[in-house]
Amino acid sequence: MAKKLPFKEKIQHFWYYYKWYVIVITAVVLLASLTIYQFLHIKHYDLDITCFTENTISDETLAAMEAYFSQFVEDVNGDGVKDVKIYPTVMRTDAGNVDAAALQQKFIVEVSAGTGMAYLFDESYFQVLQADAYVGVAEAAVRLTDDQALAQQFGLPQNTPPLYWITKTVYQTEADKEERVAMHDNAVRIQKVLEEHLPLLELREPEDVAGNDASSDRDTANTSE
Repeated sequence: MAKKLPFKEKIQHFWYYYKWYVIVITAVVLLASLTIYQFLHIKHYDLDITCFTENTISDETLAAMEAYFSQFVEDVNGDGVKDVKIYPTVMRTDAGNVDAAALQQKFIVEVSAGTGMAYLFDESYFQVLQADAYVGVAEAAVRLTDDQALAQQFGLPQNTPPLYWITKTVYQTEADKEERVAMHDNAVRIQKVLEEHLPLLELREPEDVAGNDASSDRDTANTSE
């Protein structure tokens, strides 16, 4: 019946009976295309740094720190550029805050998954890191704000709260992943530079937490020299 219709009416007939199929298929194709485009064009850095603070760090300071740290990394992703990226999260740690539950979940996910191979924490988050559940996450740490010249270079105010650099331990689940190990090596390179004018801080070791299942379940592998 439809074969005998004029071309214009055939189009109308097809659209009437199949328009939802066309709409759904088109939407799926567009979504898949967008996903592929984003994957191919997403920017990858030589080191991802996760930043947790209770107070906002200015974009200018973040950019200054990225520029400084980028001097000491290797081009591990092969794009011809040596660069690092700081991903800031600003949330209070006090238990009475309405965002406390979301904060705790985000922090737990981050330290468990180990998205970044280095952290920037303020005093509150550094103290959280010292809790039993997170022992073994950090391989080394320094307090950046102890170096006044460096703090000034970053554009941090003189009365700024302490800010810590933390090199994350390579988890056992990451030890066979070349990209993760290479990122860790970049974090260690920065750590070594910072150690030239900042003392290493004492961190709790896993053996200091007897019988703590949370810390013992997170096996680690040290790849640094």
